[in-house]
Amino acid sequence: MRCMALAWALFVALSAAAAAALPPEGSPRRTHNVEIIDRYGDSVVAIFTQAKENTFTSGSGSVIHRDGYILTNDHVVQDRQGVVLIRGQLPLPFRTIGRLWEKDLALLKVESSGPLVVAPLGRSRDLLAGEPVLVGGNPGGRGVVFSSGIVSSPRVMMGTSALAMSNFRDDSRDRFIQFDAASNPGNSGGPVLNAEGQQIGVVVSTILTEQNINFAIPIDRVHRAFHDLLLPEERGNFWAGIELDDASCQVRQVHEGSPAADAGLAPGDTVTAVGDTSVTNGVDFYVALSGHKPKERLGVRFTRKNEAREATLTLAPYPTKAGLPYDGRERGLNYRLYQGRFTKCPDFDKLTPIASGTIARLKLDEIPQLPADDYALLLEGYIEVPRTDVWAVVIGSDDGSRAYVDGALIAANDGPHPLQWSSGRVRLEKGLHPVRIEYFEATGEADLQVLLSRDGLFVGEAPTFYVDKAK
Repeated sequence: MRCMALAWALFVALSAAAAAALPPEGSPRRTHNVEIIDRYGDSVVAIFTQAKENTFTSGSGSVIHRDGYILTNDHVVQDRQGVVLIRGQLPLPFRTIGRLWEKDLALLKVESSGPLVVAPLGRSRDLLAGEPVLVGGNPGGRGVVFSSGIVSSPRVMMGTSALAMSNFRDDSRDRFIQFDAASNPGNSGGPVLNAEGQQIGVVVSTILTEQNINFAIPIDRVHRAFHDLLLPEERGNFWAGIELDDASCQVRQVHEGSPAADAGLAPGDTVTAVGDTSVTNGVDFYVALSGHKPKERLGVRFTRKNEAREATLTLAPYPTKAGLPYDGRERGLNYRLYQGRFTKCPDFDKLTPIASGTIARLKLDEIPQLPADDYALLLEGYIEVPRTDVWAVVIGSDDGSRAYVDGALIAANDGPHPLQWSSGRVRLEKGLHPVRIEYFEATGEADLQVLLSRDGLFVGEAPTFYVDKAK
């Protein structure tokens, strides 16, 4: 109740401030930054979550779709309940739709009483050091405020020195945007906007012991992650069979035997509408897919070589493979060990192992006489799925790794890097499923962990593995 009372007080204060007279068009006070905030400022929201009894935490977010979808950091919401403040509306309770805790991203949903302002999602791959940015957020829980600055670095590494990393030419650790606009606790989850008003980053952290050192998750990482945050087909248990480029809506892949293939869609087509809803990016596309069911007929408009076309998809049940029985299997995981210098997970079929065996659980220290550096591991067996549902397979490694389930690549975490996490989500039936885990260690620390969590809404636990009993 205290959280709701504070939220209402902030709403009243913000509404009163908005009622004040504004400078007219053409006033020198209406700078470029003012115009951007005037146009897109209401896409920035304040988030309040219930942490403990009679206490709350504050954070920020951005409206990324007119149907009430809000992007923020996972650490802002985690598994807590709370409300969102949007200018001109009463405090709105939110639902957490999806969490990617390992990338610190979360997707919320609110039921709005009016139209929402959406800041367009830009791209971060072409950012320039020195280009101007605006940062919107809710520092200290005082409501939405803005600060301005520049991109200090488009691709900076956190938690390490440039000198140490100069020895790793092929490292693949996540990069972040560093910016100098004022950012404080409570800004987490808020947007970084470029000079065109496009969101190019999500504020994630600051270094309080240094001056003006703040970091944001690049928006291209959000484009790649959005499907896993929403999962319209997996959660709805239906299948269209289209994979898109998340920024352009160009069809990247049409799965063989899928409704999209039967309807005549092909790679290179550009989707322009799903049903009656126009789409301009992956967010629009996946939101338009949400809420459908198997056997529904779904119209899709697209262009092929600049020619407008239409197709009707009859949605199929989401394809899953049946879980295998436990008979003839026992707990454990088979491994094969390879010696060599690697910068990516190798083609194991072209290598000769120096050792092999079975371990009781996925722990590197279970493998006898494991070298300190320069080796690769192939681990195979079956992963136990406790119930039929949408599952997140999360793999953490130092250095690179990949995880396959039922023969499909689910989580890719390849390349040299310190302990870093990656995940993929898939609908799995209860029982045992073939699993293949690839890993290599270059130099320095070594680590390999796999977690299984239901729908990614919690971190999860180490799964149980099985192997065929020796005959």
